[in-house]
Amino acid sequence: LKPVVIGASKEQLMELFIEVGIAENDFITEFILTFWYFTTIREVLSALRRAYKCKHVPKEVEENNMKERHNNMTKHRIYYILYTWMKFYAEDFSDRSTKKRLLKLIQSMDLCEERACLLTLYDDNIGKQRKSLAQSMDTSAVLTPSLVLKEVPNTIFLCPLKILAQHLCLIDQETFFKIPRRELRDQKWGKKDPTRSAPNITQCIQLFNRVSYCCATEILSHEALKDRTYCLKRIISLAEKCLNHKGYNIVFAIVSSLNMCSISRLKKTWKALPQKYKEKFEYLDEITSAQNNYASYKKFLLTQIPPIVPYLGVFLRDLTFLEVGNPTYLDEEETVVNYDKFRMMAVVFQELITYQQVPFAAQPLEPIRKAFLSTLPALDEDTLYEKSVSLEPVVADLTPRKSFIHVLKRSVSTAQT
Repeated sequence: LKPVVIGASKEQLMELFIEVGIAENDFITEFILTFWYFTTIREVLSALRRAYKCKHVPKEVEENNMKERHNNMTKHRIYYILYTWMKFYAEDFSDRSTKKRLLKLIQSMDLCEERACLLTLYDDNIGKQRKSLAQSMDTSAVLTPSLVLKEVPNTIFLCPLKILAQHLCLIDQETFFKIPRRELRDQKWGKKDPTRSAPNITQCIQLFNRVSYCCATEILSHEALKDRTYCLKRIISLAEKCLNHKGYNIVFAIVSSLNMCSISRLKKTWKALPQKYKEKFEYLDEITSAQNNYASYKKFLLTQIPPIVPYLGVFLRDLTFLEVGNPTYLDEEETVVNYDKFRMMAVVFQELITYQQVPFAAQPLEPIRKAFLSTLPALDEDTLYEKSVSLEPVVADLTPRKSFIHVLKRSVSTAQT
């Protein structure tokens, strides 16, 4: 059985990270994904530098005349750590001072093939790295505009559902791929000014909400029951096709729109819906159910292979539970790091990163992208409800007005209480 680290000081964890023969490569990945919570990148790079230059070896190694071999193995482990770090987690070296420290460490190494490889990788992934997305992005261009209260012709829903579903999934994947790991720490998306601290997660949330509002608005834009029922059929079919395209975040968005009070209360519309579409909706509603921490969705996801756009809300919820529900330290003096917490968090981070590595083969068409990000009409929640009541008035309508709009934020808020 592999030894499992439950708790240790940050110095002990860095020793496990660097020292040969103590921890396996999985520990290297876990450490890189989570070290920000209990130490700094400056301290880690300094520890790597000291270990590379250090000539001290354990007593048992020296007694067996294996000092030179041990030192060479330590150097090779540090080469491997830096290669893994720069290859897969280059975003950690986004600021100028960190880049300088990293380059200085690499240049101080022995002249060898591995050093040359690290310098090439540095040039490709770090040296030419563009400004961090949070600093370079034009939020006015990428963040979903405010909801509009006017009604205009909505022609995008008239295009073939297969094309619409495909492009919605492509647009959503583009947004999902932009999320850096730093935005996932400390629930930045739910704190003050998330457009600055977590702009890409905010963009994902706003795109999710726009899809929900647009679908509800489209259904309620039809005065005639026959037309409204036909539109409901198409929205359900759109969700089904997004499911087939493995765009699960969009599936959640569409289903959440159908569960809005303004839509779910349309009893005449739902009654007129053919049985097979009711069954399709029930299946989709079951997969996206939040019961037992999204157990149905998680079970379904295990049977799927990338490319996939997963439901972001599950990641945010799981990370919040792990961050808030487990202490960072195991002692009052805050010297023993609760590494078990960070091992579990590393699993969530790595799963999200894995999905970000496999893109769909196609690119979204610009007219569809523009329509969903800016021009599509989307009534606000109160207006939707008023429109719903005007279409199907009910005497003493006591339907509870639950909001399904900010679903991604709501799905994690309970973890903080």
